[in-house]
Amino acid sequence: MKRILWGGKRGRTPFRPFIKLGYSHNLRKKDVHTARYLCLNSDKRTVNKFANLKSIHLKRNTCTGKVEIFIDDLILLTNGKNVLSFESLDLCFLIKYELLQNREKIDLKRMPLTLTANNLVDFQEGAVSQGEDTPIKEEDKGSYFQQQRTIMENKIFENFQNDLILYQNGQTNMLDRVNKGGGSQTIDLPKSLNYVENYKIKNLREEENNVYTKFISIFENIHGVKLRRANHFETPVQDLHVEEKIKNLIKSMNSSGIFLFYKCTQILNSFVFSYLFLHGYMGYKEVYRCCNLEYIYQFSKWGYVYDVHGARDAGALLALSSLRLLGSLLRREGGEEGETGK
Repeated sequence: MKRILWGGKRGRTPFRPFIKLGYSHNLRKKDVHTARYLCLNSDKRTVNKFANLKSIHLKRNTCTGKVEIFIDDLILLTNGKNVLSFESLDLCFLIKYELLQNREKIDLKRMPLTLTANNLVDFQEGAVSQGEDTPIKEEDKGSYFQQQRTIMENKIFENFQNDLILYQNGQTNMLDRVNKGGGSQTIDLPKSLNYVENYKIKNLREEENNVYTKFISIFENIHGVKLRRANHFETPVQDLHVEEKIKNLIKSMNSSGIFLFYKCTQILNSFVFSYLFLHGYMGYKEVYRCCNLEYIYQFSKWGYVYDVHGARDAGALLALSSLRLLGSLLRREGGEEGETGK
């Protein structure tokens, strides 16, 4: 039984069937204002609808087995016009809760779980803008998806090659100059003095050595490899069998796994820390703290942070917790959706 979208006016009930039951539905822009669905974006129609919504309810589609979200009986689509649906009822419930909390002002940047779920579905469905009235062919979606996956694989491997955990400063008493400056010397990204005080760091060199050695050892034991650390600031060259193992690890990730892993490396700039975090060896606050040690060092040495991620601390922590939560919920369903590769 196919689901249909009703778009009638004043008692008339013309209908438009979904393109496919497989839920890789990509609809034209002019359809958005006639059919019985709502796209997850910040346009005027969506903002007004959420501001005046009466109810949000969840319903499992008996054909696909996935839970769909309805806004006043309008089925919710992603920004790429794919049905926002998952097998996990818990995940859809949390998305519903996030939508309700932000209904007065829809801002996806303030809804990290919903935003990540939206982007994941569009990534998996190969959503790509081709003009408002140009239907996207299934073969084009598959090609676009594969292109994006290849880009992610290459970026993740590049992140491994330049992993910040492989670098460590060799200078003692790196914090003396910062501490002697009192409260006048601050760091914008991250806020170093706050970190130094909150983390109780007395010797940055010892802290990095203890933290990095601990988690490198955990990663090495999991995968039976030995990682080479950087000599000063030269990029370390790993053994070929180590590189092959990492490449195979990346390729073994399914679509949701590689998407979440890629997003995580964008925040942490570390392959090793991203892996340990997503697989439950570290909490989101702990992993963020560990990665910030490198940025504290950079500021202490040069007075600025060059390659720090663009997200502010609160935003980065929210994004990390959402990535971890989304990955856990997908894995709990079993099957293909949630594995990040072990």
